[in-house]
Amino acid sequence: MQKNRLYKNLFDAFIQIDESLLLKIIHNFTIGQKIRYGYILSLSIAVLGTVCGLIVGDFYQKPARQQKDDAQYELRLLHRLQTSILQTRTSQQQVIALITYKRELLQHQYADFSRYALELKRLWSEVETHINSESYKNEKHNEGIPNFLKTHSKIKEEYIHQVQKLMQAIPAKSSFKPEDIESLQEILVKFSSSSIALNFDLIDDDLNHVINASYQDEKQAETALSDAETIRFKIVATSILLSIILAGIVAHYTSYLLTVPILAVTDVARQTTEELNFNLLAPVTTKDEIGVLASSLNSLIQRLAQYTHKLELARETLETRVDERTQELMQALNSLKQTQSHLIQTEKMSALGQMVAGVAHEINNPVNFIYANISYINNYTNDLLSLIKLYQQRYPQTDPAILKLTEDIDLDYISDDLPKIANSMKVGAQRIQEIVLSLRNFSRLDEAEMKSVNIHEGIESTLLILQHRLKSKPEFTEIEIIKEYGSLPVIECYVGQLNQVFMNILMNSIDALESQGQRCSIDRDKIATNTNTINIRTQIVEQDWVRISIKDNGIGIREDVRSKIFDPFFTTKQVGEGTGLGLAVSYQIVVEKHKGYLRCISELGQGTEFQIEIPISQK
Repeated sequence: MQKNRLYKNLFDAFIQIDESLLLKIIHNFTIGQKIRYGYILSLSIAVLGTVCGLIVGDFYQKPARQQKDDAQYELRLLHRLQTSILQTRTSQQQVIALITYKRELLQHQYADFSRYALELKRLWSEVETHINSESYKNEKHNEGIPNFLKTHSKIKEEYIHQVQKLMQAIPAKSSFKPEDIESLQEILVKFSSSSIALNFDLIDDDLNHVINASYQDEKQAETALSDAETIRFKIVATSILLSIILAGIVAHYTSYLLTVPILAVTDVARQTTEELNFNLLAPVTTKDEIGVLASSLNSLIQRLAQYTHKLELARETLETRVDERTQELMQALNSLKQTQSHLIQTEKMSALGQMVAGVAHEINNPVNFIYANISYINNYTNDLLSLIKLYQQRYPQTDPAILKLTEDIDLDYISDDLPKIANSMKVGAQRIQEIVLSLRNFSRLDEAEMKSVNIHEGIESTLLILQHRLKSKPEFTEIEIIKEYGSLPVIECYVGQLNQVFMNILMNSIDALESQGQRCSIDRDKIATNTNTINIRTQIVEQDWVRISIKDNGIGIREDVRSKIFDPFFTTKQVGEGTGLGLAVSYQIVVEKHKGYLRCISELGQGTEFQIEIPISQK
């Protein structure tokens, strides 16, 4: 935990360096100084990190080594103490055997005992000094040694005192009589079996336990030292690794300080040459050689930008003039083409209107004559048939020749069928009159005056003229016209031109339905079940406007085609089948002539709807 906290503090102290101050200092360095100082800083960090790692590692290892040394010293001291105790006890016991020998040997043995006793006291004192030392108190030990010293200190002193007292009580003779030897041996043997001697013998046993406990302390110290050495190795290795990483970061940062300005200048130069973008400027972040190069490049770019700007202005001025002239010419050409096409179309429609008016007038006179006489023919026929029936009733017995002729001509069938024929002739004449009226209404294409008319009449006239295209054909079914006429007032409009718009839109709807039928011509069942419809709906919108909607259920129009549908000369039909002017002229009639709107609403597969909106009054 302490190690991690130490490294964290070092790292925080490193990253909290005032970056702005560092950049200001580096800003004034040359490239050589940046490289040189970068290497020096990297190596300094590596060396400093390694030294710090060794110092911190030694900080953790030193207490463990001291603990081990203390444990070994303690063991040596205890072993010496044990040896001294054994020597003292052995020396005392050898006195019994030396009683029978000369006085010199006994004195020599007593001298050994005194020396061993003195050594024992000295070692005992060293052990006491050891357990009272600061290092011993700072370390964790069991209470074996203090308890041992406290328990046996008086026994040791009493034992030595008693032995010395016995030795001093032995007479100073060169030799002893047998009865004296026996008496002395008895005294010595009795002392050896006394409680003091026996308690002194127990010192060695207790000391063995203390030594064993000290061995455990030594083992723990060795383990602690091993752990400390492992920690030291890890600390040193970690510090070296961190030093290398920090040195690498510093080296990378130094390289970054050198390469980023170069890359920035290179990138600006590349973009300027490739994209001809003279608004770019190389960043001048240093005062070294790269900063001088960036400043020079910026000056060059600014000069090129000025020259390029002048050239661009000249080119744009020239292009603008050329574009203006080209646009004017294109507009004039398009206007001329549209005017020519519109004049041609208007002339055609005017000629067609005059021709239709003439034909309608020529047909109308004989048709009126025929229609006027049909009622008389019908009356005369009924009178003649009544006369014949009356004659047959009054004269049932007729001449054989008359009877034969009656049978040959089938007089009964003629009597029944002749009124039907007369009625059919009347219906046909009425139909011709309706067609002539529609032709006369539609023939007003060249009228230049605006009139108030019922636009439903114009729609009906257009439908009547297109009646032949609405009928069923082998490749598609009959087109059903669904009329949803609203209650409209008379509308101020150019009647003939508005009829032309109805004609163009209805013809386009019929063409779309026929094209759809041709796509399905292989599947006869699909043709039989497919219902082609054109829905015509009129209504008042916004009080002062009327809307005429013509919608078919054809295949619809793609978006890319719908956006160009009112452009002059644009057509999707085959070459020779359309001029591409129908809807363009219709748009001009509705929007420019009537100040209205012409919209095309269509989605592929959902049919097409044209909406015509014009004001009720043009005032």
